[in-house]
Parts: sequence; C-alpha cells; structure tokens
Amino acid sequence: EEHTGQKGEEQIIGGGTFGRLLERGVAYGAMFPDYIDTMHQANEFMDLDDLFNATAIYADAIYRLAK
Repeated sequence: EEHTGQKGEEQIIGGGTFGRLLERGVAYGAMFPDYIDTMHQANEFMDLDDLFNATAIYADAIYRLAK
C-alpha cells in the first residue's frame, strides 16, 4: 500500500521455503492485481512495472528487517 497506493491483501499459496530457518526473516512474494500467474511455467514472465514495484517493496522490507 505504501509503495503502490493499492490495498494489500494476504494470499496463501502452496510451496516450500527456507523462511522458517531465518531468525529475522519472512518468505513472501509480490502478486499485483491483474497479474498473469506464469510462475514456474514455460515462458515465465513478469510485467516490468510490477517488477520495479516489487523491487522497491523488497528493498524496503530488507531495510526494515535489518534494523
């Protein structure tokens, strides 16, 4: 919400991560409205605007977790 101006909502998907092994961390990813889900499929892609928004969100999260 802070970076995109859009209402954020939690989503739960299947899969595994190493997040549980981190002392101060969380596993998550960005999926934006109208996102075409091609994750782990042939010709996987991401819209560049979504990629740039996700990068800003990840950078902010890393900064906040490292404080």
